[in-house]
Amino acid sequence: MPKTPRREAIDAIGKWVTAVATVAGLFWAVYNTIETRALEARKPFLDLQLKLYQDATESAAALATSMDPKILEENEAKFWRLYWGVLAMVENGGIDSASGGVEGAMVRFGRALQQNPRNTKTLRDASLDLAHACRDSLAASWGVPDWSPPRYSTNPGAR
Repeated sequence: MPKTPRREAIDAIGKWVTAVATVAGLFWAVYNTIETRALEARKPFLDLQLKLYQDATESAAALATSMDPKILEENEAKFWRLYWGVLAMVENGGIDSASGGVEGAMVRFGRALQQNPRNTKTLRDASLDLAHACRDSLAASWGVPDWSPPRYSTNPGAR
């Protein structure tokens, strides 16, 4: 039984749809492989950044809240080691940007610590600033918008 022109057109369209779907699937697989490898390449940096940010915020929090001389001495040494060393490899922002990011927050905490190491109000504020800068940096680095802070309107009537 010979094929009708309509049946031949349907068969041709079917073959084209199959070919396009196959090529699209191939491109999707290649794209996913590239994305996975990019994340794998970034993972050591991201893991180190997370660990060092945790160390910096824990050290700053201890300096801002503890009264124990031993804890203060250990954490001040730890803070300055991070400040002058390895944290600079992973911190973002730069002191010239608007907020300065983690780098700016570290500088502000360091200045507060040098100017008056027992001004707990100033150190607590600077410690929170550092923790928030680290959170924002991690949200950007890891690409997780849930880590970003909520944005509240300063206008109560705005929706």
